[in-house]
Amino acid sequence: MQLHFFRAVRLTIPAVIMAAVIGYAQGPACTFAVSPQQLGFDASGGSAEIKVTASAPDCSFTVKNGYRWIAVSPTQGKGSDTLSISVAPNASRLPHMGSVSVDGTEVLITIYAPKITGGP
Repeated sequence: MQLHFFRAVRLTIPAVIMAAVIGYAQGPACTFAVSPQQLGFDASGGSAEIKVTASAPDCSFTVKNGYRWIAVSPTQGKGSDTLSISVAPNASRLPHMGSVSVDGTEVLITIYAPKITGGP
């Protein structure tokens, strides 16, 4: 009489996960250039224009301004555009320096202190 021994073996095979990555065509990242990159005003304030040039016509931008003495219009746009900058008069004895940002591209703005007249 022959005896046969069988051994049961349990194999655990991790589930095979298949993933499909669905991509889409995306154009190059939008970049912006501003001109001029610096503006200076005498103590009486004033206004100026800044030219925004976009890398593509469908690029949207937002202008960030954290200064009460600087006004910018418009504050957002699409493609290339012109911004109007207005600076309030400076009555302090010190110049004010600030900036506005067009999607990370800075424009430095300075308003000088009034000239001191008279003296001993």
